[in-house]
Amino acid sequence: MEMEKFNGLLGKMLDSLKGLKDAILGIALMSGELDSMLNAFLINVVPPNWTAKSFLSLKPLGAWSDDLT
Repeated sequence: MEMEKFNGLLGKMLDSLKGLKDAILGIALMSGELDSMLNAFLINVVPPNWTAKSFLSLKPLGAWSDDLT
């Protein structure tokens, strides 16, 4: 069950990061989800679209990603 949860999270992360990259490059439109994701990165917190599929944590983005690894 944990592997399915983490695979879902990793899939969401990959899709949203690709979408954010395309939006920054001007290839795609910046949606509200991607905008909130970019703002979360700027203040060093886990994006809300990732926390919906993630484990509970109050750590900043860097420490959260270390825990994910």
